[in-house]
Amino acid sequence: MNKLPYGWKEYNLSKIGTSYGGLRNKKAKSFSENCNAKYITYKSIYDSDKVDINRFKDVFVDKNENQNLVKYGDAFFTISSETPNEVAMSSVLLDEVENTYLNSFCFGFRFDFNILLPEFARYYFRSDYIRKSTYRLAQGITRYNISKNKFLDIVIHLPPLDEQKRIASALSKIDAYLENTIKLIEEKERFKKGMAKKLLNREARFKGFNDEWETVKLGDLGIITATGVDKKIRDNEIPIKLLNYLDVFNRNKLYEKEISYMTTATEKQLEKCNIRKGDLFITPSSEDREGIAKSSVAMEDFHDTVYSYHIIRVRFNKEIDLKFKSYMCDTDFFHRQAYRLSDGMGQRYFISLNNFRNIEICIPKSIEEQKIIGEYLSLLDTEIDNLKEQKEEIKKMKSGVIKKLMTGEVRL
Repeated sequence: MNKLPYGWKEYNLSKIGTSYGGLRNKKAKSFSENCNAKYITYKSIYDSDKVDINRFKDVFVDKNENQNLVKYGDAFFTISSETPNEVAMSSVLLDEVENTYLNSFCFGFRFDFNILLPEFARYYFRSDYIRKSTYRLAQGITRYNISKNKFLDIVIHLPPLDEQKRIASALSKIDAYLENTIKLIEEKERFKKGMAKKLLNREARFKGFNDEWETVKLGDLGIITATGVDKKIRDNEIPIKLLNYLDVFNRNKLYEKEISYMTTATEKQLEKCNIRKGDLFITPSSEDREGIAKSSVAMEDFHDTVYSYHIIRVRFNKEIDLKFKSYMCDTDFFHRQAYRLSDGMGQRYFISLNNFRNIEICIPKSIEEQKIIGEYLSLLDTEIDNLKEQKEEIKKMKSGVIKKLMTGEVRL
């Protein structure tokens, strides 16, 4: 900031407050045995500019220990991160709490409320100006850390208290709008999950459909292949887009425009590992059994794209409605089998190709019933996606407003 807005003042952080450390000299059993207090986790500070008291964890603190209790209005900062632009992520405690401490990987900052209001600090410490200042202080190679002393040397520019109050009030209204949108998304997702369970388990059926469902093995529905393409780029091969594990894990419908990862492949691989409309892709491995066998369907033909060797492809020889395919594996019946058939221990679990071929699924014999189920669940997904887009627009708007208010470009 080249010139301070009228009425704003410049401060050195170390002059308006004091810092303190988190829990010290704690053993693993302190977090599981005879717990008598709470502590604020690293993740809850990293995730939000406001501390969520519902995410506190348990800890044992002896009455003779010299530990620092947190108080209303304290700001907390993460000390380290995997990237330099994520060090010193902040969160402010805006609730009165008792017998609560701070995790060992963050530090607290208790400041003068006559200079800086906690409700304003919540937003200010995450503003572009502060984030850029902390980015320059990050040090490391594989893990980045920030010196608490250097952080406290940062110079800040603050508006008068009455303006801080107005800014915090305006931003809190945007937050309320954002939180309401998030709640709507969660409600829609719960409703959709419940309806999918009822429809796919035949607990509920649309009027006019009484035909039986059939139980079939996945291997009887089409050809299952697992020899995809790796991520290694070779000079003598053709540049190509790659459908990855996470593309399948994170969504139930696949569109070509969403795929951006580039690799190379041979002519033979281009032909053998191509992606056609209606192909079903499944993740055959996971770090835990609960996360195995996530599925997703190609909703269109993909051009110049192949699938990764970390996923399997089912190419159908039996007619099944396209949208219904994107939901038919997301049932308790399917996942119980996948859980039981997975092998491994410790860090990774796998399902073999032969075991996948023998997994059974239940589908309506009527294509029309498949279609109406797929259409209905897709409609719910569209409503959820629209709300998620709205959420991102609100976040974008909030970011723009913060930038203008925290620099004095716009005054309240």
